[in-house]
Amino acid sequence: MGLVIHHISSTSEARRIVGEYVAALPSGSYLVMSHASNPRDGSRLADLAEKLEAKFKDSFHSLHFRQSEEIRSFFDGLELIDPGIVPIGAWWPSGPSLGVPSDVGQLCLGGVGRKP
Repeated sequence: MGLVIHHISSTSEARRIVGEYVAALPSGSYLVMSHASNPRDGSRLADLAEKLEAKFKDSFHSLHFRQSEEIRSFFDGLELIDPGIVPIGAWWPSGPSLGVPSDVGQLCLGGVGRKP
């Protein structure tokens, strides 16, 4: 579900869609997701996320940024694989470090969860 769920504006509807998808997966399958994020904490990154979200509304009217806790909730019931929900550039559990992501790169989070 790379760059898909952030086009569902209702978080409860997005959870329902992900839940139905995961329910259809056999045990041992993985959910991979990336999602636009906004920490909504008054930080420099939150300000950047708000500016990007406003700028993208003309081209991607359905784009919806969520907080990391909301993104994490899509993995409920799954075994979250290390390093967890992190900027996608940092999701390389066994490879070389790609360094600190750019500010924009920190606003796209990703994770992998295994269905027990």
